[in-house]
Amino acid sequence: LYRSVFSTANSTRNDEEPRWRHEESGGAGGIWVDDKWRCAALPERWRFHNGCCHAVSVTNTALTTQEQERTPMAEKEPHALIQFFSEGLENINRGLESFNKNVEIMRQTELVMSGFRSAISTEQSLLESLVEMTDQQQRYEAQYKAMSHEKRKIYDKALAEVKKSMEYEEPLLSEICKWQEIIKPAPVEDAEIQRRIEAEYEEAMDERNNWLEKLKERCAKDAVFARLLCGKMAEAKYPIKDTLKIVPMSLYAKYSGQD
Repeated sequence: LYRSVFSTANSTRNDEEPRWRHEESGGAGGIWVDDKWRCAALPERWRFHNGCCHAVSVTNTALTTQEQERTPMAEKEPHALIQFFSEGLENINRGLESFNKNVEIMRQTELVMSGFRSAISTEQSLLESLVEMTDQQQRYEAQYKAMSHEKRKIYDKALAEVKKSMEYEEPLLSEICKWQEIIKPAPVEDAEIQRRIEAEYEEAMDERNNWLEKLKERCAKDAVFARLLCGKMAEAKYPIKDTLKIVPMSLYAKYSGQD
């Protein structure tokens, strides 16, 4: 069925040109002239219906495809591996850049917010101590009022002797409580740092306002607690504007000695 396009039974060039080299033609069959592939052994219908030139083109395309398919994977893999590792390194670099940026943002935020955080933390800690002292004094007063007149005299005498023997002198709250002014941090140029500052500031102030509101509600329900706490806040020199968020001005003026 297959015949050579250039070869015939009576051709004298068969003696001068290389013989069919089927094994070198990728199994397609063909002839080599001057070390170049000229044509393959083709089906007769291709030769007559499509013409020799088209047949040669189809054959060369087939041989090129076969050659590409025979290319070892080892020759194709290096480029793919290089691209794979290159993309991996780029992803790692982007990740490191993002991490370093976040670390720097956190560091800058910490520097800007450190004073505000310290003031908020100090206020909460000192107020909690004043509330605890107020609760203890309220319990003591309740127990003292429950004593008879004779028991009170005995208790007062014993307490005075203990303080004298121990040379005890109660420290002033104003010397213990060192309040820090709560100020909103100054704005910065970096938009992301400013966004974090605003978010943290608003959250901290909301928590602080809720804490002060709860103290205000307790004072409104418990007059004794309000009186004792107001006295301690005045003694500790807690800022007046913040004290008035907890107790009314009339109470503050009465128990702070400003009436």
